[in-house]
Amino acid sequence: MSFFNDSRTLEAHIFTCTLPFRPAYEYQKSLHHQRVRQNIPDRLLLLEHSPVYTMGKRGAPSDFLTTRAHPRADQADVERIKRGGQTTFHGPGQIVLYIICDLGDKARSIRRYVELLEETAIRYLTEKGIESGRNQFHPGVWVGEKKIAAVGISVAKKTTLHGFALNFRTDLRYFESIIPCGIADRGVCSLESLGLDTNGEIHNEMEIISKIFAKLYGYKTLVLSHHSALPPSTD
Repeated sequence: MSFFNDSRTLEAHIFTCTLPFRPAYEYQKSLHHQRVRQNIPDRLLLLEHSPVYTMGKRGAPSDFLTTRAHPRADQADVERIKRGGQTTFHGPGQIVLYIICDLGDKARSIRRYVELLEETAIRYLTEKGIESGRNQFHPGVWVGEKKIAAVGISVAKKTTLHGFALNFRTDLRYFESIIPCGIADRGVCSLESLGLDTNGEIHNEMEIISKIFAKLYGYKTLVLSHHSALPPSTD
């Protein structure tokens, strides 16, 4: 059974530019305010970030290692945000999916909501010929003992923010400067590191993920659009 049983519309905005974290985060919060007031339908933002480490509610300075494996790791931004989880990396070549969704009467079904979010990544990877799944001890999507997609959300006024980050052709050396998501005994991987051809347009992959997401959650209508920059806030 689909998560939503009503006749919902989902707007998926795909950004063709690399976005700094802070402006995108502020825009996401602006959309959240609009969704709470029922001024817009549910919306996905799919994008790539410039290099940034984000610290969730359980993130700590000890998540950062003294050794910087990537020569530009010290130049990456560090942002503390209100999502679940600890510290992770976002950067070019990584597909970030933000979800601004009114849960309505499903507000108590957060676990199912997160499971479907993980399932979105799993089904996408299956289409690419990659066998992936969940880890009973750690959230996210895994290929063997390596995480390929990190999941972290927050809910305020029954409306979601954040989502997942899937490593498509991410420079994985950035992860070597942190304890990713607080998990010291597991690694990370990407479609590229698994040997897949990742030279195509990443925006095409974002469209595929949008369609999988819409189908899994039971949206009646999906409206896709491409954007070369963040629009001005109307909040």
